Amino acid sequence: MKSSPAVLLLSLLLARTRDVLVSADCYFPNGTAFNNPDHRKCPNSAVCCALGRSNPPGGDVSNGPANDECLPNGLCENNVMQDGQPIRTWWRDFCSDRNWNQSTCLSICMTGSFVDVYGNIRVTPCDGTRTSEKWCCGETTDCCDKPYALVLAQTLGASPSTISSTISGHPTSTSITNSATGDPSSTATTNTPDSPSSGNLSVGAKAGIGVGVAVTGLVLLTVGFIWAKKSRSRRNAVPYESHGVEPGIPAYTEYKHNAELPVTPGELYTNEEVHELPDKPVERLT
Repeated sequence: MKSSPAVLLLSLLLARTRDVLVSADCYFPNGTAFNNPDHRKCPNSAVCCALGRSNPPGGDVSNGPANDECLPNGLCENNVMQDGQPIRTWWRDFCSDRNWNQSTCLSICMTGSFVDVYGNIRVTPCDGTRTSEKWCCGETTDCCDKPYALVLAQTLGASPSTISSTISGHPTSTSITNSATGDPSSTATTNTPDSPSSGNLSVGAKAGIGVGVAVTGLVLLTVGFIWAKKSRSRRNAVPYESHGVEPGIPAYTEYKHNAELPVTPGELYTNEEVHELPDKPVERLT
């Protein structure tokens, strides 16, 4: 049975509408719809990964790009075989939430020339595994020993782990959260040094403080006296010359050719001595 042109046209329109609806489920970080049917919403999160390709995860690259796998931490893992060797990469892809809510979308590595063009970006685990806590934007691990390394929770939306360290005997707790640029946009630091109260100071300590205050006062008085003396010297000094322009007199602009001068005549600057005009009134020209 032959299909009528109307039925065929309707089928094509439905197929096209399906592709548009699928692609419209994913958005760039700026909220623009990502029109690519290969990317679809992950089953258990709002993240969009490449799930619509014909080549399954781990397939050979000769069959085209392989499908991604949705990771619990919000990243998309791509695994493909090339020349018999597995190539595994991780990506911060797109989101089905147009507003990119941080509790549902992985809002990391949001700026840069690559992101501006493609919208997504590759990220690299510091320990080389998909479960790594620390990550770097891009294809290297250069940031892993830096304070702005990304710390991802094992599950998207959960709080990242807290990194604790001990410096000079004082505990410091630093919580690094994900940010748009990879820099620690939210860093809470607690550092409580041992400071004795003033009521526990000994007599010797109080005497030392008193001597220090007195010495500081003398130094300030000496500095003030020297400054005042220099100020008086500057006020009494002869005006200096700087490139032929005295202080307080605005410098004139450089000479211009007559053709560049404005048509309306103006007063000209001259170095010649100014002479008074004679008392005789100016006669009108006839």
